[in-house]
Amino acid sequence: LVLVTVAHEALIRKWDKIGEWMAQGREAARLTGILRQAVTEWQESNRDPGFLFQGARLARLEELVNTHSSDLTKDDMEFVKAGAAHQEAREKKELQAAQDLANARARELKITGDLSTAKSKTIKRTRRFIAAIVLALLAVIILFINSNENEKKARRQLIVNYWDNSRQAREAGNRLEATHYLAEALTMNRDPAFRKILLFDINELMNDL
Repeated sequence: LVLVTVAHEALIRKWDKIGEWMAQGREAARLTGILRQAVTEWQESNRDPGFLFQGARLARLEELVNTHSSDLTKDDMEFVKAGAAHQEAREKKELQAAQDLANARARELKITGDLSTAKSKTIKRTRRFIAAIVLALLAVIILFINSNENEKKARRQLIVNYWDNSRQAREAGNRLEATHYLAEALTMNRDPAFRKILLFDINELMNDL
């Protein structure tokens, strides 16, 4: 009786998370609808770059591609890819314009002789300072990537353990405990396809309780 009560309470705590994932699924469906409409308008305009998404809207579509690529068509993927390429080209163009302006200003200062030795030293110090910052940021990024990879490996192993425990509990006839382990695996899993399988198994077990 104690085991059943604890398992029920643990399962109830997971429903909020399951509801959150369902809400994420609805949001993905909404974004997919927006994407399909945008693709249609883009194609009807003979692929006018003005119809491509940029900025925050493009970022949301790129996240949709990363999490639900299996639900998207080739045209959907091509639209997002074209938007990213267009945005990158625009940013490069703006950066080049800024660099050209900076170079023109530097040439002007050099011609007029306004650059003094003190300013030259300041520029060198600034460059060294910027280089130090860049190196520090690279070190932080490398540490983050390594840490994130280790976390992913640990999470995958824990999900496998929960899945195996659920299988053993189900074979032993303990469906409530099996459901509890599946709910734990669902909480830690981030793979949309595997999440659907877990939700299906949980629903099947709950119907048998």
